[in-house]
Amino acid sequence: MKRKKSVRVPQIFESILVLLLICLVFFMMWSVNRLQQMSQIIHHADLVQGITQRLVKLEISGENSQGFLEYLDSILYSLQNSGSPSSPTRETEELYRSQLNIQMAYWEKLKTEIYRTRTVGYENTALLPMSEEYFHLAHQTAMAISTASQRIMLQLRGLEYASTFIIGLLFMFLLKSYLSAIQVLRRNLTLEQKAYLDVATGLPNKNRCDELMDSPLPLNHPTCCIMFDLNNLKQVNDSLGHCMGDSLILNFALILRDVIPLEHFVGRYGGDEFIAVLEGTSKCQVDRLIDELKHQISMLNQTETYLPLSFACGYAISTPGDTRRLISLLNEADHTMYLNKQHMKNRDASLSCFTDI
Repeated sequence: MKRKKSVRVPQIFESILVLLLICLVFFMMWSVNRLQQMSQIIHHADLVQGITQRLVKLEISGENSQGFLEYLDSILYSLQNSGSPSSPTRETEELYRSQLNIQMAYWEKLKTEIYRTRTVGYENTALLPMSEEYFHLAHQTAMAISTASQRIMLQLRGLEYASTFIIGLLFMFLLKSYLSAIQVLRRNLTLEQKAYLDVATGLPNKNRCDELMDSPLPLNHPTCCIMFDLNNLKQVNDSLGHCMGDSLILNFALILRDVIPLEHFVGRYGGDEFIAVLEGTSKCQVDRLIDELKHQISMLNQTETYLPLSFACGYAISTPGDTRRLISLLNEADHTMYLNKQHMKNRDASLSCFTDI
């Protein structure tokens, strides 16, 4: 129960991190949208300053600036009715609104002075000092919204740092999960190898042999199945001990695996029995392999005379277009091996009788 809880804690923590990351991304998008809105307001506020200077110069020179005046009216009206500047604090929003209202009120006074200038001339009005004051008020309004935008940028930067930190944590969790998955895969592969490996010989064990023989696929290409059986293993175990019997089995397995090419299957079928499955091999090639196996064993017996090694074998080869399964081929090879073993026993018995005479 405790193990299950310990496993679920990282999963819950990962889920929380994912939710936090989603929320942060949402707030980042919202902050970017606010910055875009405020950038437009700042642009309009700066535009007001520039157009006001141009308008005053035109009025002083006596040129018609009615188009600029109407354009300024439309911009200021847009600023006044653009809603909240989406500032990060209420104090900043109130400061911007207060500055904008002051600027709008003074704009009405400045317009009155502009109309008066057209009648009496700018020398008889306060157009210049009032335009300077208005320019100062417009600058204050722009500074108020710029301050708000800078705070949003700082807020956005904090969200970026937090998102980066959470992404780093998630990456660490993913990396840990990936490494754990690799460990589990390796452990499973090791267990699978142990499940299909004969510890005494290092060859595939009976489970693997049975799995191969249980294949439902027909033999649609030439295949040879060979059954091997060690002679006198029981006598060796009974007289010399199982350690010597195991040594006999290991020696035969090493020679068998060395003689038969690696692309062909060799396994321990159980006890003193071994099988080999060779694909695309002719009868002549199989006979040569068996002769080579006998030669290698003969060489071994010359060096280890106290524990001679011998075997009986039988094989069966499928023909092109054969519809039999591999297990049928094995049964045929097993029967042939049994006949060979009986022949060897009868021969040994005849030699024994001849020696006694």
